[in-house]
Amino acid sequence: GFESIDPTYEQVSATLGVSAARTFWRITLRLARPALVSGMVLCWTRALSELGATLNHEHLTSGMGSFERLGYYNREDAVRRGVEALQHAYDVGIRTVIDCTPLDLGRDEGLFQGIAGKTPMNVICATGVYRWVPMPYSAWDEDGAAAFMLREINDGIAGSSIKPGIIKLAWDIEYQLEPLRLQLEKMARGAARAAKASGLPITCHTRPADYHGDRLLDIFEEEGLDLRAVTIGHTNDSTDMDY
Repeated sequence: GFESIDPTYEQVSATLGVSAARTFWRITLRLARPALVSGMVLCWTRALSELGATLNHEHLTSGMGSFERLGYYNREDAVRRGVEALQHAYDVGIRTVIDCTPLDLGRDEGLFQGIAGKTPMNVICATGVYRWVPMPYSAWDEDGAAAFMLREINDGIAGSSIKPGIIKLAWDIEYQLEPLRLQLEKMARGAARAAKASGLPITCHTRPADYHGDRLLDIFEEEGLDLRAVTIGHTNDSTDMDY
């Protein structure tokens, strides 16, 4: 595993000015690959016994915060369609679905309550923030963002008994705009602090063409987050194997 790797490789990388996060992904991880493959097999076997086969990036709803007030969203119909879709997935062997929809992307806690008891599927919902940081969030500092996420994690969503099991972030093309970049990085630090305090993992929507995964990992590392608890999503859309 990692302990068997000659630290000289990492030391040389550091002297060349490469960040620890990039060194981990480009050097350490590759050298440890054989041992990690064996470990992943064991972890996969254990996961099947606990959560079963899992779809790790799904959306039962997707739109914007409070989109149900626009008049075209029917929760009863959403529950029916959600239960049907979950049953189809369950019938082919899926046992857990992770719904990566935070509040500002249209998460509906009433939908989760509606499907509870109507499907054998485990459904995990998310807290966090999507690509376009809502204006009210912009007044928060990093600790304020963390407090918002922790309130949902610890107390439930909107006064319900539904509690998130994962934290969602999303960086896309708008990260190139400095005002939004500052807000997105602030939210990332808040998410890292919430993850450390709660023990929940983080999943990140990214556009691989922009190579945002490196910067996200740097921020998480600066915040002292265990990078093993992070998923950089949509990386499979890139053919750049170095990335």
